Amino acid sequence: MTEVGDRELANRSQGAISGTLPLFSVCLHTLNARRFLKPRMDSVFEQTCSNWELIVYDSYSDDGTWEYLQQFKDDSRVRLVSGSEGRPVCGVE
Repeated sequence: MTEVGDRELANRSQGAISGTLPLFSVCLHTLNARRFLKPRMDSVFEQTCSNWELIVYDSYSDDGTWEYLQQFKDDSRVRLVSGSEGRPVCGVE
């Protein structure tokens, strides 16, 4: 990375620390994948970088996926979107 690139990354990282902008976003789309969520989400939670957001889009799961995800609803780093809200995956805001 160039010196300018390093500064740019540091500025973005600082913004994420102050709560204005995550350094990176992870989008997880799920459909009846309750049994796979813990290891997938743990891989994000275990990152050494703490300036991230996890967007989980559940597409009408009927295996308890949405209910499982509710334990993360108060975590400011996690955004939960339900297919029942009528939003397409690309419409996640």
